[in-house]
Amino acid sequence: ALWDLEGDMGHTPVASEPRDDGIRCAGEGPCVESSTALALRVLPRPFSHVYAQRKADESAIIEANVAAFRPLYVFAREGVELDRAGDPRGWYQVGAGREAPVGWMQARDVFEWRQALLVSYTHPGDPIEGRSPVLMFQDLSSLESLVDDMDMAGRARSLYADIRQGEAPASVVSMEPERFVDITRQFYMLPILDWEQTRIQGDDARLLQLAAAVPRARGADTLDNPEYASQSRVARGEAGAGLTDLQVDIVFVMDTTRSMQPFIDMTRDAVARMTRQFTDEAAARFRFGLVTYRDNSEIIPALEYATRNHTPELVDGEALVDLLSNSARATQAGSLDYPEEVFAGVDVALRSAWRPDALRFMILVGDASAHPKGHAQNVSGKDEVDLRRELDDAQVHLLSLHLQDPRAEADHPVADAQFRHLSRVRGDAGRSA
Repeated sequence: ALWDLEGDMGHTPVASEPRDDGIRCAGEGPCVESSTALALRVLPRPFSHVYAQRKADESAIIEANVAAFRPLYVFAREGVELDRAGDPRGWYQVGAGREAPVGWMQARDVFEWRQALLVSYTHPGDPIEGRSPVLMFQDLSSLESLVDDMDMAGRARSLYADIRQGEAPASVVSMEPERFVDITRQFYMLPILDWEQTRIQGDDARLLQLAAAVPRARGADTLDNPEYASQSRVARGEAGAGLTDLQVDIVFVMDTTRSMQPFIDMTRDAVARMTRQFTDEAAARFRFGLVTYRDNSEIIPALEYATRNHTPELVDGEALVDLLSNSARATQAGSLDYPEEVFAGVDVALRSAWRPDALRFMILVGDASAHPKGHAQNVSGKDEVDLRRELDDAQVHLLSLHLQDPRAEADHPVADAQFRHLSRVRGDAGRSA
């Protein structure tokens, strides 16, 4: 670090004192971190056991192979030494709840999880303008050496070049894969164990101490593992399916109340124009779905349905054009009020027969707001917040088209807010599609 340049000449030696790590174990209830007043918890590693006493012996095991990564409360610590991250010493008395401990676990079998926070990778962007993969260093001093270097960017480029040549320096133990790893589809765990505040080129930043955990494995993915080192260097443009193999599923969610027939016809014509330009190979990669919605048909029977899924199995473009021409006709029956069952339509479309490896898109077309959750005509019991969360979980990208009739100006702000939230760009709450 830069302050090492000052040296220590003239300094009075200070007697070393036991390190106060800020944890208080009072004997009643879980241990507490003084600075946050939060109960201390640990995360078990895979293939770890709980013992009746502080003795790593098979005869003392009271719970074998405890659930990995599931937090346990700490009630006491005995002889815990964490200075050697690869081989911590000591014991933790742990319990599943705050009420009482159930036994002891070795320090080598758990991560001490003070922050109760996890790190997940954001999408790295495209190979030209996107960010570089995250590097994990062996210790804090190695990371500080890079951060404090006057040519930090140059040194970082050299590190990446060495790693891509298969010559990772000893100070770098792991690297985020170059291709995006989506935590909702491929689970990984990066608990924050500790952190330090710093500044990098005038900006506030935090240096994080992480524990890397992967399912069904005792260790973590490190660059000294030849298989992981090779996989981590697979470039974004090389990983996974190429453009010629890419599958795309598009499900239309459309209002079919009486004001919508012109827009249904316009959608039909647009799909027809698009599919006429498809090659045979492109046509095989695209599949389409159609869900229509109106209003609560139990309250207004003349509407015939609240939602209808016209494609239990997704179809090709020609079949969608036929459905839009014949099945998805606007009703002439009127509703009790202007809002419609938008949320119910999105809810049904979420359960479409998506192909496992396809990109998933939903296109919402409507001219009215949705009945809020709790309204007598809301048949799904959900709102835009619930559905946005489910869209994220299902990896579905929703694009919305809110058609604004000047005669319904009073409804525009409500509908606009709902449609924008449903079509929010994942990872950026301020942008909608």
